[in-house]
Amino acid sequence: MLTQRNIRLVFQRMYFHLKNLHWNFFIPIVIADIFLPFICFISYMSEKTRPLFAMTVMQFSLIIIPVCSIWWVIFINRDYIEGLGNELLFVCRNKIKTMDTFIVFILFFAVSIIQFAFYIQADSSLKYEPIKLFCICLFLYCFVQFLTYLTKSIPITLLMVLVYMIGNPMIAYSIDGVVFPIFYDITPLTMESAKVSIIPMVLTGVVLLLISVYFNKRRLRFN
Repeated sequence: MLTQRNIRLVFQRMYFHLKNLHWNFFIPIVIADIFLPFICFISYMSEKTRPLFAMTVMQFSLIIIPVCSIWWVIFINRDYIEGLGNELLFVCRNKIKTMDTFIVFILFFAVSIIQFAFYIQADSSLKYEPIKLFCICLFLYCFVQFLTYLTKSIPITLLMVLVYMIGNPMIAYSIDGVVFPIFYDITPLTMESAKVSIIPMVLTGVVLLLISVYFNKRRLRFN
């Protein structure tokens, strides 16, 4: 059946996507799934009060998990845009498929967010943190896709992501509260903070993703 064939091709593409990452496959896993839990465990064992532990979790996770969640996406796109050709082309007619990178993004985020089950058990104030992180990661994914299709340059995309991620905590510490596009807030998520930062971030991300799909289909075909 056509559906079974499409599912098989999706799994084939996922295999080749991850295989072609080489050492880039392991970098986000080591940082987000080993280094981050280790830092949080040290904080949990050393801090005497729960608010300090929760603050440590948010300080590190708000930078590490979003960056790591789009790491695979960026380097999968690099193979299509800057590479001379690889085995992906044998199973994928279009050189960029948004759905493929989105599946990879969701896969990594789902695995990385498991650690929050333990953080929430230690401090219940972190119970909404996975939702906030998903919205931030989703926006960053859409932002990366938009820049990739717009500029056709992975170095420019990486530079813009780096500037955005470094600038966020710097600006957040210099202003009172957060407002879109600033997301670096080490206080528990509230409805008020969601209205001024998280919800606009998700809506903007969806618009950027739709524009990136338009660029790919109408203007910037890499075939």
